[in-house]
Amino acid sequence: MVEGIYRTRVGYCGGIADNPSYRNIKDYSEAFEFDYDGDLITYDSIIETFWYSHTPENRTGKTQYKSIIFYRNQEEKIIAEDSRKRFENQVGRSFNTEIRPLSKFYLAENYHQKFFLQNVQEIRKDFIEIYPNIMDFINSTSAMKVNSYCKGNGTLKRLKQEIESFGLSSQGEKALLDIVEGYGK
Repeated sequence: MVEGIYRTRVGYCGGIADNPSYRNIKDYSEAFEFDYDGDLITYDSIIETFWYSHTPENRTGKTQYKSIIFYRNQEEKIIAEDSRKRFENQVGRSFNTEIRPLSKFYLAENYHQKFFLQNVQEIRKDFIEIYPNIMDFINSTSAMKVNSYCKGNGTLKRLKQEIESFGLSSQGEKALLDIVEGYGK
């Protein structure tokens, strides 16, 4: 979990055709979009985290799984390129991660959003009640954080400090605590 990022969404980016989907991804790559508070974290810090949280040497040959950073402006482009150079120098090899301008981001299907959270029935049920509108769920900071915990990010100590703010039922809280305890963090 990265402090300062308050919203994430998964989707498809980088292609030319309209309306990609998981079953018809066309010339797009799977991507995630994030919003952050620039007073709490810098874009440079986010990109640095990116290098340590993915496999930059992924060479599947499939556009769907390409390693790409999409930038929104010239400043982000420079930060991403400089960061890639630093990371490559640090590890002593180059990577095939592309750095390209953001064209259009298409949201992935609802079942892909907050994927790890949605696979925990007790928690999923709570979030359906909290956010009956799917876009509110997709854009929720709480859902983003809980999804991250379900994936194995975050510590038990931090979870205990903020779990009440998520609005989960006692069953949902227990399920989330059990997950994080299971990761041994």
